[in-house]
Amino acid sequence: MPCVQRCVPPCLTASWGSVANELRRWLLARLPAQTSVDDVMQEVFLRALSTQENFCTVQNPRAWFYQVARHYLADTYRRGRHFIPLEQVVEGEPAAPEAMDKAVIDQLAQQCLPRVLSELAEADSDIVRYCDLQGMTVAEYAVTHQLSLPAAKSRLLRARQRLYQLMRKKCQVQTDPTGAVCQFVPRDASSSLIK
Repeated sequence: MPCVQRCVPPCLTASWGSVANELRRWLLARLPAQTSVDDVMQEVFLRALSTQENFCTVQNPRAWFYQVARHYLADTYRRGRHFIPLEQVVEGEPAAPEAMDKAVIDQLAQQCLPRVLSELAEADSDIVRYCDLQGMTVAEYAVTHQLSLPAAKSRLLRARQRLYQLMRKKCQVQTDPTGAVCQFVPRDASSSLIK
């Protein structure tokens, strides 16, 4: 007969009883579903159980439970970062969507970027041209234009934001849910949509 009650150290039973409800509320605030909370609670208890009698030597059992829960959540999020559910994979999907995205971005750069850059303020277009198009580092730009490095970084960030807003407005740039450019209208043509 499997040992259930007698294999659980009394110190673990007492500690778990005092912290379980509080830990559950803490997890509910951080997880989307009740079932995932139950899974984490079970995993935390099983990890405590796997330490056997060593759990009784833990100085602060409450902190130990929270630490195990935090680590378990971090591991879960880390593992799930690159997960794509099988249902979302479409059969016959193009082999290299990055190549299609690159083609749209190349067309955008050729057909919209020069004109939009010319409409930006001179300081904005200057830093974008040097740092983003010609490959100059922000540190080099800062030195050649007598700016501090933080000032040059902020200037580049603001210039990119203004360029992005102007391109969205003037070229009607549209993005997919991931933020990748999926289509736009060239500046010279008023109606032909590029995908």
